[in-house]
Amino acid sequence: MSESTGTITVTNGSANVTGSGTLFATNFCGPDDLLIVDGLNYVIKSVTSDTALTLTRPYTGTTASGKTYEIIRTTGEKALNELAHQVAELVNKYGTTVNSITDTPGASKIPKAGDDGKLADSWISDAAFLKTLLAFDNETNDTLTSGTGEGDVVLKGANGILEILARLSSGLSSKGKVPMLDSSGKVLAAQLPAAALQELKLYVNGESDETIIAATKEGDIVIRKVSVE
Repeated sequence: MSESTGTITVTNGSANVTGSGTLFATNFCGPDDLLIVDGLNYVIKSVTSDTALTLTRPYTGTTASGKTYEIIRTTGEKALNELAHQVAELVNKYGTTVNSITDTPGASKIPKAGDDGKLADSWISDAAFLKTLLAFDNETNDTLTSGTGEGDVVLKGANGILEILARLSSGLSSKGKVPMLDSSGKVLAAQLPAAALQELKLYVNGESDETIIAATKEGDIVIRKVSVE
């Protein structure tokens, strides 16, 4: 393929060529292409824009502008060969890796997600599925190691946890119970000491201390009528 859009200006003794209406860069002219002017061939050293290029040797003809020209492309085949070489290198370097991508688990394979965008369970190691194991009887480390897998969570002395669970109670019927909350997130009144359930008591008839003490409990608030003369 050749390029001859527009005209050029050439100067005797100069390797610079200026174009007018030319498309050197747009039409992919480049190094090693041949510029033909007045029947003479010049090898292009570089193309800097659509209207400027440089030759590998100075122009030997007469200085002139508005000259017709033709550029014979040689870079297309060269570029294609270079691209083929680069692709071959990539295939040699990464071909094994690309072939390792699969949805079937195996050694040195690269997992590929399924149609749902997730990896199949078979790709996941046991370590990814954490299990919590309770060791009740102070088992030895050797026993625990043989009964667990990588990534498991082991709670040794778990009897203490079970004891706490057993103490949970909605009613404090015996010492050592752990109170449970009701549906509103509060401790039941039956689980609180009397002092925590304060009541306001009004005494306005001059009741004696003994009478008031007998009618109240620890924590109550008492308001008595006091006469001031």
